[in-house]
Parts: sequence; C-alpha cells; structure tokens
Amino acid sequence: MRYILLLISTLVLSFLVCATSVEAANGESKATVEIVGADKNEHSSLNLDTQVTSDGNNLPKTGEAENLLFQLLGGIFLFLSLVFLFYKNRKKSGFLIVFSILGMGLTTMEAEASVPNHLSIDQIFDFPQGSAILNNSAKLSVEDDGLVILTDNFGQTSAVWSTDNNVMDLTKDFQLETHVRQAASDNASDGLAFVMQAKRPTGQKWYTHPLSSLGAYASTSYANAIDGIPYSFAIEFDLYSNNSTVNNGHGFDVGINGQHIANVYPGMLANYETITSGSNRYRKQLHWNLQDNLKLTDGNWTKLEVRWTAATSQLSYRTSSEARNYDSGWRHMNPDTIRTELAIKQGNTKVYWGFTGSTGQYNRVEQEVIFTRIPGLVTAKSYIKMNQNGNQVAPGTTLKANSKVQVTLGGQYLSGRQNWQAVNGKVTVPNSLSVVPNTTKVNDSQIDDSHWEGNVLSRASLNDFTIENNEQTITFEAIVKDDMTGESSISGTLEGRNAIVDADAFTFRTSPSDLAFKIVSPEDNRVFFDDITAFPIDITFIDNSKTDIEQSILTDEGDVLQNSTISSDLVEQVYSINFLDSFNKLSYGKHMLEYRLKNISGKVVSRSFNFSKQSKPKLEVLENEENSYFVGDKIPFNFNITDKDSEKLSLYMQVDEKEAVKVADYRNDFSTTVSQMYELKTDDFSSGIYTFKWFLVDENDNQSPIITYSKKITIEGTLSFQESPRNFNEVDLKLSGSRKKTMPIKIAVVDTRIKPAPWSLSVISTTGFYNEESNKYAPEDFFSYIDNEEHLLIGKDSFTYLIKNYLSQKEEIVSVNETGETGFYITPNNGMHTGSYTGSLTWVLEMTPNE
Repeated sequence: MRYILLLISTLVLSFLVCATSVEAANGESKATVEIVGADKNEHSSLNLDTQVTSDGNNLPKTGEAENLLFQLLGGIFLFLSLVFLFYKNRKKSGFLIVFSILGMGLTTMEAEASVPNHLSIDQIFDFPQGSAILNNSAKLSVEDDGLVILTDNFGQTSAVWSTDNNVMDLTKDFQLETHVRQAASDNASDGLAFVMQAKRPTGQKWYTHPLSSLGAYASTSYANAIDGIPYSFAIEFDLYSNNSTVNNGHGFDVGINGQHIANVYPGMLANYETITSGSNRYRKQLHWNLQDNLKLTDGNWTKLEVRWTAATSQLSYRTSSEARNYDSGWRHMNPDTIRTELAIKQGNTKVYWGFTGSTGQYNRVEQEVIFTRIPGLVTAKSYIKMNQNGNQVAPGTTLKANSKVQVTLGGQYLSGRQNWQAVNGKVTVPNSLSVVPNTTKVNDSQIDDSHWEGNVLSRASLNDFTIENNEQTITFEAIVKDDMTGESSISGTLEGRNAIVDADAFTFRTSPSDLAFKIVSPEDNRVFFDDITAFPIDITFIDNSKTDIEQSILTDEGDVLQNSTISSDLVEQVYSINFLDSFNKLSYGKHMLEYRLKNISGKVVSRSFNFSKQSKPKLEVLENEENSYFVGDKIPFNFNITDKDSEKLSLYMQVDEKEAVKVADYRNDFSTTVSQMYELKTDDFSSGIYTFKWFLVDENDNQSPIITYSKKITIEGTLSFQESPRNFNEVDLKLSGSRKKTMPIKIAVVDTRIKPAPWSLSVISTTGFYNEESNKYAPEDFFSYIDNEEHLLIGKDSFTYLIKNYLSQKEEIVSVNETGETGFYITPNNGMHTGSYTGSLTWVLEMTPNE
C-alpha cells in the first residue's frame, strides 16, 4: 500500500514540476492595436500586455529551455525511480532519485567578476526623469560614485547621458573607454546600448521604447513611425535574439543567434526593414559588425573602446574581455555614414553620449557601467625613464648585473575640463631589479618603503595636477640582479579620480657581470643586540679574473668602516669577516651597510643590507625591609631601570603563576640608570603568601630577564564586620503590651585571615535606654536577644556574648541569627513612662586566643 501512495505522490509532484516549468518558460509580448484616423499621420495605440505561447518571441530562451529540460527530466526520472522502488530494485531507484533531484534543482551559477579600476563620474552625467523617460532605473551605486547601475530588476527602463558640459567635440580626436557588466543569468533580457547623438537645436531625445528597442531604437511594430533617437549611432549589447516572424511580432533580430554585439543607427530610416512573409509582416533592424552567439551574461566585464579621428571622420570601436579570452578587434565605421548620422554635414560638432537599457517583465538582469577614460575630462600622459650615473638610458639598453639605476614614473597634465585629482602612482618592476631601500621619492620627498609590496609600488600619492603644477614624478633606485639575464620591462600607471593613464612599458635587457657576489649572512633587516660577541658577514663571490679583490664595508653615508684584500685564485669561493669592532662603535637604531668588491680590472660591485642595533632593557629589583602587609595596604617596590635606546619602558608584574600584566609605563633617560617606585594596591588580593616576578619591555618589544623578588610577600586578612549593625526604630509600643521583635539589625562577620582563629561577638547598651521627658531609664530587661535556647538581656552594666569562641572557615560569612522567632526584642512594662526611649549599642568583635 505504501508503494502505491508513493507512486501517486510522485505523479502529482512530477506534474506540478512540469506545469511550473512550462508556466515559467512562457515569455512576455506586447500586442498593439492601432486605430488610424482620417489623417494617417494621426493615430493612437492601445497596448495590451498578454501572455501567449504561440509567438516565437515568447518561446523559452536558451537558459530557460535548458532549465525546463532538466526539470522535465527530473520529474520523469523521479517517477521511474518510484516504479523501480515498487519492484524493490533499490539500487537503480536510488540512482534515479538522486538524478531526478539534481535535474529538478539544477541552476546555473557563475562567479561575479571584481570591478576594474575606474573613474569617478561626479557631475559628468545626467539621469533623465519625467517626460524624457518614466521611472528611470539608472542610478549611481551607493558604495561607488563611479559605478552606474542601469537595471537591477524586472521591467526596468534606464538612461544615463553626458551633461551639457561633457559632450564630445567632433573637431578633436578622442578616445573613450568604458566597461559594461551584465550579471550572470540564463534568463536575461533585454540589454543595453552605448549611444552617441548629435546636439540638435530642437533638443534631444533621451529615451524611446523599452524591451527590444533598448531605449534607443524605433518601435518594434512595423505600423508605427520610425522614431529611434535621431542623428545617432549605437553599439548594442543585446541579451536576447528577438526573431519572431509572426505578424507584427518582435523581429528586430531575425537571423541572429543568441546574445550579440553590433552597431546600429537608431534614427536612420534605412536601419529598419518591413519584412513580408505570406500574410505576416514584421519590422527587422539592420546590424553592422555583428558578433553573435556570445555569452555576455556570465558576470564578467566587457570592455568597450571608442576612438574618433576628427580629420577623417573615422569612428572605430573595439570590444574585449580578458576573462572570456575574447577580442573583437577594431571595427571601423563608414566615415560618410557617420558624417550623415551625426549631423556633421549639417554643421554639427558636438555629440551627447551615454547608455540606455531595459529589462523584460519576467527576465531580471543586473546591468552596470563604469568608465576608465572620458574624452576631454583630463588630457594627460605618463612616462617611464631610466638614468644611470646621471645619463639617460634608452629603452632596449643592456644593463650589467650589479649596476645601479634610477627609475622615474612621471606624469604631465596637458589640458582638461577638470584638474587631475587624487592621483596615485603604481609601478611594477621585474624580478631582474632589486629596489634600493629608502630611495623612493615623490617630487623629491622621500616616502616610506611600506608603499612597496614585493615588486609593486602602490598608493604613492601625488598632488593634484593643474595647469600651474602640470608635471610630477615618482623616483627610486634599483640594483640590477646578477642571477637573471634577458629582456625585462617596467610598467607604470597614474590612477586619478578622473583619469587613469598608463605609461608605455620601459624595456631593457640584463647581462651577467664578470664580478658578482651574494651576501649569505646576515639576513636583511636582522636585529643585533649590543651584548653580542661576534658579528660575522659571510659572502660567496665569483671573479673570473682570479686576482686579489679589494673588499670594503661602508655606511649609507659613504664612510668606510672596514676594508681589506681577499686573495683568490678561484673563480668561486666563500669569504667571512668579523664586523664586531665596527658594530660596537655604531649608534643604536637602523643602519644600512654597503658591502663593496673591486677587482683588479676596476670592476666594482656592491650589495646593501639592513640591520638594527638595539639594547635590551635591564631591571634591578631592590629589597624592602618589610614583607608582611594587610589587605588594603600599598606595597612599595623599588627598581633601577636601564635602557640605552628606548624612550619608553613598560613594567610587567607576574603574581605566582598567573599571566603577567603591564602595571606601569616609564619615560627613559638614555644616559643613566633611573630609579623608580611602584606602589601595589592590595585591595583586590585575598590573604595569602605571594611570589612576585618583574620584567621590562621596551618600545622595540625587547624584554629584560625576569626577576623574582627575593622575598615572599605575606598579605594578611582581617577579622571584620562584613555587614555593619544598623540603626533601628520601633514605634507604637504599649506599656502593658507583650514584648516585640525589632526590625532586623543584620550583623555579619567575616574572617579573611590566612589562618582563622576563634573569635567572639558581644554587645552592650552603652547608655541604656533613656526617656528625656521623665528623666528615667528603661528597666534592664527592656532590650534582649532571644533564641530557642536562651534569653540574653542586653544592659549597660556588662557585655552580652551573642557568639563566643567561634572558629570560622576562611572567608566564611557568619551572621547573627534573626530568622523566625529568633532575634532582638523590646519588652515594655507598666512601670515605664510613655514617650520616646533612645540608646546606643556598642558591638565588640574580639579575637579569642587558642586554648
């Protein structure tokens, strides 16, 4: 019976999956009923949104068809798996269930590409609204003022156009670079278009029709006027081939396969054809330089480059994608057509430019645009130069290993509507060069070497480029390595907020030297302390001359610290020198030394290495006479502190085996030993016997030896009231009434001594209870303590013990019992006068000697 129920459930599930898949595959269409009046130029139209399946425009697109196929197969295989299960063939049925679930749930997922470096477009573009385009979805990204989001939802229309101040000047050459991203999707429509339109005295058209028209083209209906953006040129990134040949269907792309890129002329009458096929008529759009069967919706960026040569009216473009390994090559437009369609023949010299786009009612796609070069915004150039020994090195020169060169990345601001703003330099050097530390400069001012990450210099900030400050440089020195030969190149880029300019790569060659060496030890940037007993410098060198070699060690200022002669009859050998004497004479801090070799032929090679000379802090802990304290006391510790190279020292304390904590910071006097005292507060200590350890850490994170204080410190606890007795007040006592329990006085005692001992608690009515009006005292039995066993009178003549010879545990809290009927009582009698009686109680806590 259970197999029959499973079989029925599977049939229902398969039907629902298939039905849902078919319903989702049905696309959208627009049916237009045109009502023509007596004047054929006057017409109105009624647009009906319908969902039909007979129109070719509504058939599942490539991605939809694949998903539909897998979902249908999933349902079928799930049905077959239950049939096999019915016949107890569990292995086959298990395989089919897995396959069917995979088929029903299959979804194409592709990684989104990171955003390339790009420009800010603040005040460069307008986003038309109102009558120009209803509900323009184009907007700037909230996180990035250089990224335009054209569409990000269903049924959207978008347009972004250059402002009046940022039109293209057709009398001048220009280049434009932009990137478009159409997010990963298998169900995308419709697309976007890059559009240029002539500036017209009668005004501009910013948007035409949605869906297949992409916001720039004429209506898809052959019966409507050709009303694409007049005098314009467009490059479309079309995500869906509209190839319906039914009557008045969406037939712009008949004969085109899949997603495609092409250029069109939206306002040209000849750009559209009315095709008659039997009883059907539809409007087809002409495409030039067509590239179809593309995959644009993979989440990667497509680069678009547009180039204009004014003298010949040559407009060219190129599309490419490194991620797809795709490059269209340069596509060149017919100059005469361009002069016509951009109204140059009518005297026009300016064009607005931007993007339009749209998405289908049921096919959502994210479409984004960035810009890496905007014509006329900033005109600048960057260059790379190389100098050696004060002479400029020509590209292609062969450099000898171990020689030193100076590299310059420079920029020149030529013109523009804006200054070149927020410019950062980036340089990538090849592995054949080693950058010399502390030589990198921006406009002759040294910058920190932290700007280098491996072979890449980045975030080297320059001032804004202006007409007055039109040239700036980044320079650094480098050594040609001796272990690499062949051709190398240096690349550089100046990346600004409103312009990114790449320098031409500087290419050179390297060749080996006949004298070369390598420093084996010490390794670069090592720290040496002033208490070392040896400082060996080990090198391996090659000298083809097999003669004596002069070796020298110099400071970064050129002072010779050591020199000697190496006698060698070998081509390759190892040599070691002890640098300790010279090291001891150096100051504390960072040093760069140059190790230089010179052979008999006068060939000089050198290498530099960096190290730091540091001093470890020293700590002396002085002994106190006292070593026993009570909780709450301050314990004084006295120290002598010495450090020869740090301005600040931190004192750390470790109590027993607990983690060490920093307790104080001190300013250091380099020239002498400094005495310091630290007072340790013991409020948070428990009673006990403690071991204290101390050490120093300087600002270079060097630590002194840990010093254990010579004595163990005793911190004694106390016998005390944990909760002090409080005042009490009783009213409405009747003279003839019975005794009455007072409000709780709440007396508690705690013994925190290291070794608890017996103790007693007593109380006495210091003054007795006295009535000022009658000048009379209350009787002796007026105030008392009563528990289950005894009735203790509390008078003014002797102490009454409430707790006697009690030995509590350490830190045990002992309270006087005031629960239930036990507690303090007041007993009035008829012999007393009416009125108020006041008195004072004295509580005595005493330590009782052990017997």
